[in-house]
Amino acid sequence: MCILTDSLIEKNVRRGLLIASGFNAKNVTPNGYDLSVKEIRIEGITYNGETRIPPLSPFLISTVEYLRMPDNITGSLWLRSSFSRRGVMGSFGYVDAGFEGELTLSFLNASDSEMTIGAGERIVQIVFEKLCSRSKRSYPERSGNYHGSRGITEWPPNQRE
Repeated sequence: MCILTDSLIEKNVRRGLLIASGFNAKNVTPNGYDLSVKEIRIEGITYNGETRIPPLSPFLISTVEYLRMPDNITGSLWLRSSFSRRGVMGSFGYVDAGFEGELTLSFLNASDSEMTIGAGERIVQIVFEKLCSRSKRSYPERSGNYHGSRGITEWPPNQRE
């Protein structure tokens, strides 16, 4: 695999790929892009602004950015170190090749203190990696459960017929 640099990320974005909407040039890093908070959900309630996260509480966020992954690029997600230093934990994987939509990400305020997280705050870095070859079947062809999602999407997602 090959990690995309800032110039390749920006080139793909200009072509309508990787980040189809919500792109902010200030979020580009030398080898990735910092995804921003759109909304936060705690105990079934969704917030759109600055939100207080109670200690030892799970929470979900959706991203400002709407991704449009080509069939030959995947994205690995990494919690920004500034959040891990504050006691936030998150579990992520890869964004599949062919995925399109906003991401819903799961976190835990593992600290014993309340914290505040605001809309627009950069929370996770995505590192785009080019696959050795195109996948035989892309994300929407395999399952597509979250394809085209907007806002926070909890499990189970809306099933397509």
